[in-house]
Amino acid sequence: MEKKDTEPAFSSPPIPSPQVYPPTPESSQQQRFAIGYKIKKVEFAGIGAAVQAIGFGAFLIGVVLCITIFGMLFGIISIIIGVMLLIVGSSMSIKLICSNCGNKISGKEVRICPVCHCHFDK
Repeated sequence: MEKKDTEPAFSSPPIPSPQVYPPTPESSQQQRFAIGYKIKKVEFAGIGAAVQAIGFGAFLIGVVLCITIFGMLFGIISIIIGVMLLIVGSSMSIKLICSNCGNKISGKEVRICPVCHCHFDK
């Protein structure tokens, strides 16, 4: 009996297994997470502007009341309340937004955007 060749005429070379290298910490952080920053946005119309308007009105009423003798105490109290409302209203009108997606951020201490998951620089 003759020995037959069992190897086919057109055989493909063996495929080498791919080399997998563990990622370095620097490259994996850059590949996984986008880096963004917080943008301060001041709203002209909104609840902060309404509080500022009420504060300005209270301030003007306080100035008018200070002119009269009977309203001196109420005028000073009204001026103090008006200035406090102006300060609170201006802080309410400032919003922080994400530079990557434009979503509103809840505070200065937030490090990761809740929508696009980008990390904020310091």
